[in-house]
Amino acid sequence: MGKIEKNNNFNNRYCREQVGRFIKENKRFLEHKVVKSFLENEENKQLFLEVICYPTPENKQKLDDEFKKFFFNVRFTAFLSSILYFNSINYDKRHRKFKSRNQLTLDQPLEENEELSFKDLLSDPSSEINVDNILRSSDIKDFIVDPNLLKAICVWQNKSAELCKGKMQSPALNFCA
Repeated sequence: MGKIEKNNNFNNRYCREQVGRFIKENKRFLEHKVVKSFLENEENKQLFLEVICYPTPENKQKLDDEFKKFFFNVRFTAFLSSILYFNSINYDKRHRKFKSRNQLTLDQPLEENEELSFKDLLSDPSSEINVDNILRSSDIKDFIVDPNLLKAICVWQNKSAELCKGKMQSPALNFCA
């Protein structure tokens, strides 16, 4: 019969009796939340009423196809929600495990009643950089405090000078002479 007009065909006595009988016989089915949600859509409700009043195979197939689409969307949404939920739980577990294995221990005291921490042992107050000293001197030996490092740099400078045979020798690097 095609698309049924709401006002004309569903108001006739036969159709109202069919709908009333179906509602009475299938009360539990119609109370199911998926069915209620499906019938909240006006087009789906119209198809449903067409099938009750005019149960042709074409009408039944249309309703069945629409319900399959609707139910697929419901299941797919539930599936995605479930994946997100469990992935967030697993992420939290991995994150907590990582944090428990890789704790930040620098700020923790060395012993229970001690104020000294690992961080205090790492800091070297004598290694503070003074910008004024850097700008004042152009000689690198003014900045090297460790005698072993100074000696190693002098050896390196002498060997590089031998390799270059005096070429590309910069006066700024000639601090070991």
